[in-house]
Amino acid sequence: MWMAILLLCSAPYAESCIVLTSEQLLDDKEQCFQVSAQKARDALRSPRTYHAKPFCQIIPKTGREI
Repeated sequence: MWMAILLLCSAPYAESCIVLTSEQLLDDKEQCFQVSAQKARDALRSPRTYHAKPFCQIIPKTGREI
């Protein structure tokens, strides 16, 4: 499972940045990067967004597999 992550900055200073994560986990890496990149493009349409960087993080399965 994969989690989409987005780094958003409103100015060229690290203090202006926040990290957003998706609410749902995605099945594969390609799908995750598509979602994350689209959200970054959407964020860059706002004049308040200075920088948007998409990321994805793999979430390991927990518990025992039967």
